Amino acid sequence: MLIARFWPRPLLLLVLVAAFECSVGVEAASIPPHLSGDEIGSAGVLTLRLLAMTEPDTFLDEARRRLQRGDYLKNPEAERELRRWMGVAALQAGDFASYRVALDALEQIAASQTDEIATAYHEWLQSSRLLERGQRKRGLALALRAVERVGPESPLWLQSLAAIELCDAYFSAGELQQAVERCEFAERLAQQTDVAYDVARVANLQGMLALNREQPAAAIDYFQRAAGLFRSHGLAELAALVEDNLARVYIDIGDPQQGLRYARAALDDELRQGRAIHTLTSRANVARAESALGNHAVAAREIQTSIDEALAMQQLPLMTDLYAAQSDIAERAGDTALALQAARAAAEALVKLQEDSGNDEVLTLEARLAERERQWQVESLQRDKAMADLQLRQQALQLQSDSMKLALAFSLSALLAVGSAVLWLFWRQQRRQAARMREQSLTDPLTGIANRRRFIATLEALLANPDVARRHALMLLDIDYFKRLNDEGGHPFGDDVLRRVSACLIALLESDEQLLARIGGEEFGLLVPAYDSSTAMRIAQAACDAVARLQIQHDGRVWPLTISVGVALGAEQRALELSQWMRSADAALYEAKHRGRNQVVCAVDVGASQSASSQNSSSP
Repeated sequence: MLIARFWPRPLLLLVLVAAFECSVGVEAASIPPHLSGDEIGSAGVLTLRLLAMTEPDTFLDEARRRLQRGDYLKNPEAERELRRWMGVAALQAGDFASYRVALDALEQIAASQTDEIATAYHEWLQSSRLLERGQRKRGLALALRAVERVGPESPLWLQSLAAIELCDAYFSAGELQQAVERCEFAERLAQQTDVAYDVARVANLQGMLALNREQPAAAIDYFQRAAGLFRSHGLAELAALVEDNLARVYIDIGDPQQGLRYARAALDDELRQGRAIHTLTSRANVARAESALGNHAVAAREIQTSIDEALAMQQLPLMTDLYAAQSDIAERAGDTALALQAARAAAEALVKLQEDSGNDEVLTLEARLAERERQWQVESLQRDKAMADLQLRQQALQLQSDSMKLALAFSLSALLAVGSAVLWLFWRQQRRQAARMREQSLTDPLTGIANRRRFIATLEALLANPDVARRHALMLLDIDYFKRLNDEGGHPFGDDVLRRVSACLIALLESDEQLLARIGGEEFGLLVPAYDSSTAMRIAQAACDAVARLQIQHDGRVWPLTISVGVALGAEQRALELSQWMRSADAALYEAKHRGRNQVVCAVDVGASQSASSQNSSSP
């Protein structure tokens, strides 16, 4: 759970999953196949399901009316599903009296019908509430106990649900290594069920894990995938919940304007639909974004409101992150006293979060689960070899998890011993971490050079001062015949060529004012100071010659390699705009390809040659 290094952000991510994933519960795939269609539809469960996730108060009122009418007297399995959703909706709305009623009803169904699914639902709901309140070991123990009720003979939909719930529970309990492994397992089962909601729910969890593993670009991809799946299946409200997670990512990577747009939309939606717990994190994201944009008074008001409401709802896991956010916001506003006070409150909340019994029970249940899973491996090897391979690594992962727990305990002790002074070091390190994340989001992962996003951002910043922009040259460089090279030599060879060409070009840069970026496929962008065409053409020709000298060997042969370059001077642009400047360089690149490749063409020459061609074609 990365507490020893930068504890505020990871704790929020755990809470986001506890608030979102544990709250929304199961989807249509979680309705047993034998209860799908007309039978359960006539009982009204399917029609109410989305309402439970998006408008919990309205759902609870309608569910009570249907129960009073006796809609489920002859359909206990449908009542079981409805009671499950009532518990989900009650947790989401903060209606703990209705939550208790749902638990009691599920317990009665389990006892009267000997229904193991009802018992598992009862335990998962209890687990969700315990994890919400910070009782992580007890919550995890209940989740493991529920999973014990699901065996390899159980229907696939139930196995998938159990895998997702266990991934969720490990994540909410801060057992991130276990969560990674469980999410991989859950993703496989969800894909087998071929139900978009299950796949989207796992993608959302994987986005959280990616962010905790300092992979913001991957996190954005996962969140966008989850939101897209929800929207494509008519679940726009759930897509909005995922987009609130995107808000935090954009804030962390230095795009508060985009983060504020997502966070405000999510907060408005949650206030309108009564999702009380979700408003806490959305409001906190609004506060972070407003603070980053310099709106300190608004940020201070929003974060204090979130803290007050979280305290009223006893949302202990949220408190560490909310106080940490308040400290950071106060520091930006210059309120040192409040920043230190909030930092101390965050440390105290963290201590309370660690005071949780039940570790022995968790270890026992995990051991029993590991033993049972080893038996399942033998039984399911023919049916699903990939799943068996995953389970065979369970023991090694358990040892790794134990080591992480010891390291966590040591780190927590060190944190408490050092006190307030060390907290300020954490804030500074958090800011450095945010800078690293921003750098990752601006770097091409294959070549290590700048990516298209950074290149365009640099161009836009340059164009903000037209006088300076006119003293620069924009170049587009493209590897000649790369598709043929990639097809004949293979994709790994193609990747190696891209890295070699990037290294060759980066070695030619003469100052920090020159920027090289990979802007797509085999195409690169180069931005350099150049007062005239001769300077720009000299730099471009040097790049062309350097690549042509590369000796790239593969499969026992030397592969010739050249590039074509299009050059566009800022001083020669009629309207100095980003799109026009890029089009000029692209037209010059196209002309270089047309003339035979392995050469440099300036946009001015393209205009002159086209003009001459036009005049020649109109001559008698």
